Amino acid sequence: MFKREHFLINKEIQTAYMISFLVPMTVMLLIMMAIFVFALRSGVSSSMETTTREINDKIANSLVGKDKPTERDYRIAIEDLRLMLNGKDSKLNREKNVNTIILSLTYILLPGFLLAIVELVFLTIFFSHKIAGPVFRMEVACKRVIDGDYKEEIHLRKGDKMGNLALLFNKMTEITRERINEAIELKDDLQKENFKAQKKL
Repeated sequence: MFKREHFLINKEIQTAYMISFLVPMTVMLLIMMAIFVFALRSGVSSSMETTTREINDKIANSLVGKDKPTERDYRIAIEDLRLMLNGKDSKLNREKNVNTIILSLTYILLPGFLLAIVELVFLTIFFSHKIAGPVFRMEVACKRVIDGDYKEEIHLRKGDKMGNLALLFNKMTEITRERINEAIELKDDLQKENFKAQKKL
């Protein structure tokens, strides 16, 4: 069974691709983290405002109509507030606040995730094209060589990968052409020698 011994086979190409993916992905993750923190802060702030408003309303309702509240009035207001914070209503309020935070996170994070997916699609298309294009050109060139066209050469665009492979292919076809020409010349020389030998007979 084949066992991989080296993960970095062509360090130049693999490093370029790692950097090309790593930099945009890091930027995207930082943006997503910033959006998440903003959404969380916004949700918590909204929840705190709602809770503060409810507490103020409860205290105001407990002391309404009392020009000079007594100590007993304040104790009743605090007891009502304690019941509100610890009773069934408080659980409903907590759930409501959690739902508000989740909803605000969803509204802010969902577009961020969609943007991340779109960015990944464009990155994969862009970087795979730098390999897919040269591979396609090499396939076409190989088919032409198989058909007997040894003048075929591969010319890659600036920024395309596999430049070394294209150079090797071009060198291979050049050497093959030279060898075929030498073989043809050798065959012609042999035929000439045979012809001369027959004439002497």
